[in-house]
Amino acid sequence: MRPAKAAYEFTVVGPLGPVLRAAFPEQHFAAIEPCTVIRVRVPAGRDLDLVDLVGLFESAGLVVQDLFRSSGPGQTQDGAVE
Repeated sequence: MRPAKAAYEFTVVGPLGPVLRAAFPEQHFAAIEPCTVIRVRVPAGRDLDLVDLVGLFESAGLVVQDLFRSSGPGQTQDGAVE
C-alpha cells in the first residue's frame, strides 16, 4: 500500500452494497449494524481532502454519522508520514 497523505474513519448509517465498496478499493470496512465504519487512506498523490470525501459519501446518498481522523500504518497521530 502506498504512503497516505491522510487517514479518516467514517461511520455511515446503514450497510454498504458492493458498488460503493468497489468505489473504495484497498480500504477497510466493518459493518456494525445499523452502521458501517469505513477507514479511508488518502494516497499522497491524490488531491482529495475531507470536504471532497464527505461530498462523495453524500452524493451516494450516505449519511455520515461520525468522523474521526485516524492514524494508519506509517503515520503519526497528527497525520504526518513517518
